[in-house]
Amino acid sequence: MVKGTSVSIIAGALLISSLAACGSSSSEIASYGKPKVTTSAPVAVIQESESLPEPELVKLTEIVFDETLEPTLSDTGEIVYNYEIFTMTADGTNLQNLTNNAARDEEPEWSPDGRQIAFVSNRVGNGNGSIYLMNSDGSAVQALTTNELNSESQPLWSPDGSRVAFLGSIKVDPAPGGLRLDVYVIDTDGNNLRNLTAGIGDQNFVDFFNFSWSPDGKKIVVGSFEYDPVDESYSDNLYVIDLSSSDVKQLTFNHANQNPVWSPDGTTIAFSIGIGRPIEFNIALINEDGSNIRELTSGTHPLWSPSGEQLAFEHENRIYIMDADGSKIRPIANFDGTCTGPLAITSSASWSQDGKEISFIEACSNAILTVDVETGEVTDPNVSGNNIKIRP
Repeated sequence: MVKGTSVSIIAGALLISSLAACGSSSSEIASYGKPKVTTSAPVAVIQESESLPEPELVKLTEIVFDETLEPTLSDTGEIVYNYEIFTMTADGTNLQNLTNNAARDEEPEWSPDGRQIAFVSNRVGNGNGSIYLMNSDGSAVQALTTNELNSESQPLWSPDGSRVAFLGSIKVDPAPGGLRLDVYVIDTDGNNLRNLTAGIGDQNFVDFFNFSWSPDGKKIVVGSFEYDPVDESYSDNLYVIDLSSSDVKQLTFNHANQNPVWSPDGTTIAFSIGIGRPIEFNIALINEDGSNIRELTSGTHPLWSPSGEQLAFEHENRIYIMDADGSKIRPIANFDGTCTGPLAITSSASWSQDGKEISFIEACSNAILTVDVETGEVTDPNVSGNNIKIRP
């Protein structure tokens, strides 16, 4: 059990629940499978470990909840979900509803100084998401964007807190689904809205889904989804965009390259690279200038520690951690295997600033759990949600 923690977490679409049986007990670490290596490059293989302590899942005090968060029926008979944004400490105490609004409020993101939260809400306009800002206590809610786009999502603050990048969609025919997703950036006073990816690829056949700021805030790496109508093929590639010059550099070509995350020192980008059919993913690194691609081990959704010395990642429904050079791979969260979905490290995971804990979502129950990186002990506050982030 992590005692005396003061970690503060924000969670979108938060629901309080008694956890389902899956993920509610610990299990032998040796139950996870070894990954298959799909390239000829030397890639580390995850080894079973007998020395890692078996994580102890600790049940904490159950928390009461507001029933208005339960699904309701609209006048037309449609099910309406009221998503709210909460803050709480990692053990589930100090739970606060920040939004308390009938609209759908979700995807919260702390500002770098921890004083504000950017989030997505459909409370005005066309009913799709727009980007909002509020203080960390839920006060001073203001619309950052003006609903110009079809929808907006995934707000991400610049390192200095002066801008917010996000995904925005516009109607484009004959794009798949009639929409094109691009990465936009806007000043926090609502000025200088820019489409960063408009000039990349065929406007009708490319979307952008993942992005990450460089630590100095001068560049953004984006991940694309591209369709070639000639040979009817798909690829995911990475591009680096210089915000001052608008120069674009393509880093990868003709593979499934996803989930780019910039290292804290700004020299390296971690990402998931997919090879073969069916696609199997490895964790890879690439220099920020596109040189020296190296694959480390099987897995997806890399997540740098604040020091940049370690990477957390997901593999076969387990969360692992390794040194940045691919060595010392070990699991840090292990359950009984009855959960068919992943222990979601994806966008719903966050390191503590001291690098000692990782909060994440357990897939079966959407439980918010916090694991001690060194001991493997898990704190379970009996709270479920999505899109969690630990306060800076």
